[in-house]
Amino acid sequence: MRIATLTRLLALTLATGVPSPSAHTLRCGAHVRINLLTARLAEPVRRRIECFNALLGAGIACFLAWHVWALALQSLDFQDISPGLLAMPLWIPQTGAAVGVSALAMALIDEFFWRLGGGLSRCEAPDELDGGTPVA
Repeated sequence: MRIATLTRLLALTLATGVPSPSAHTLRCGAHVRINLLTARLAEPVRRRIECFNALLGAGIACFLAWHVWALALQSLDFQDISPGLLAMPLWIPQTGAAVGVSALAMALIDEFFWRLGGGLSRCEAPDELDGGTPVA
């Protein structure tokens, strides 16, 4: 019984933890990015394609965020709890996932306007910090 409860708790934690760092990962340029085609294009065409990709990603992330927020609010209204020995309200991990997906949507919208304004793609922009200097 203890293993099953721990497994359920870890699954709820994973549901919260996966979308949370996505916005920061995008901002740092650490997402997997395959630019075999875009690397060979002229800059104006490349900018248009990257703007379109950011806008498409933002639309999908906004759609997902809307529905995850709706799910969290529905779980709160119905007072849904997780099954098993650990009766945890489901809106808690769902809210964490909704915050993470919303942050990703905002980062993609920011990337769209950044590229539209003429900035370099953040995946290719030089790092703010020097690799040799410690942060803290």
